[in-house]
Amino acid sequence: LSDVQIGNFDNGSVVAFQMTLNQQGFPQAQDLQEADASAFDAPPAGRPAKRQRGSPMPGVTRHVGVIKKFQADKHHGFIECEELQHYGFDVFLSDKQIGEFQNGSHVSFGFQLKNGRPQALDLEPA
Repeated sequence: LSDVQIGNFDNGSVVAFQMTLNQQGFPQAQDLQEADASAFDAPPAGRPAKRQRGSPMPGVTRHVGVIKKFQADKHHGFIECEELQHYGFDVFLSDKQIGEFQNGSHVSFGFQLKNGRPQALDLEPA
């Protein structure tokens, strides 16, 4: 969170915001607004909330594509996704993310940028 975005909020403020990815693929909070703290189930102090596998990652835009080439022996593959073609590359898919999916599977996913190239995260059936 940059000092430009924080405005009049302090540490401990409960806020709602839009999330974007910067050029390095890291999430950035934008358009902060005051939020009602009672609307959230806060985790115990000092411990992050655990996301249940298969539940959506909060604030992450989902995209849809087809696993076009995954090579288990090389531990990676690629997802073809028309929405992300402006990066000039297919979406990288790690063997840590593929789960039970296989070549030809239609998937929904979030992504991050690494060295300017999209990498798939949190695959789900499309």
